[in-house]
Amino acid sequence: MSTLRTVTKQRFVEALEESYFTAANYKVIYPDEDEIEIVITFIPKPEFQFSVTKLGQKLKTLASPGEYFLTEDTQFRDEIGECIFAVTEWTQRIEDEYRNSNPVVDEFEEFRRIIADRLYEHVLDEHVHFTREEADILREKIDGLTNKLAGNIEKTEVLERRLSEATSELEKLKSDLTDMPKGAWYRKASNKILSFIKAVSTSREGREFALEAAKKFLLPPP
Repeated sequence: MSTLRTVTKQRFVEALEESYFTAANYKVIYPDEDEIEIVITFIPKPEFQFSVTKLGQKLKTLASPGEYFLTEDTQFRDEIGECIFAVTEWTQRIEDEYRNSNPVVDEFEEFRRIIADRLYEHVLDEHVHFTREEADILREKIDGLTNKLAGNIEKTEVLERRLSEATSELEKLKSDLTDMPKGAWYRKASNKILSFIKAVSTSREGREFALEAAKKFLLPPP
């Protein structure tokens, strides 16, 4: 049974959340098997795994893809903090694999670039706050985007759960409109919306539809 403290488990999850694909695309389990502390699986490609096993005073990590090969690397570490940092490196390798083999990743980056370009072109002062009228318009747009994307996903238990989690995050964006300046809000919104799309869009066509919907509903007008 895993002996990791709750706060340590949360640090692993935070490392995943900060990665390109976010925690929504990883499955984390704490096995009942002796000495195995944590196993993390990349959901879109389950052969990509990371695990930590306690061996006496040492911690063994297995990670695939490894630094140079798709097959797993084995490393022995002294502290759990080293294992958490190794998770960050592992998620970066997964991102690298997708960037070199999957054009969808470039579509997401293009979306980020468009948002940044529009932001600097049309938000003259990113440090000012939204007016009440501007905030109300964006809240309506977020509701419209959520409904449009929700109506386009496959009806499976896993995707329904992800949709519920992602919708909660978008709801928080509506509250943030009152407190956050424009520039910070748009940057946060772009990340949250991309996380939403990655979590619930399982096909290329679905992702393309979702990205176009996001541009229509959320980007400032040209």
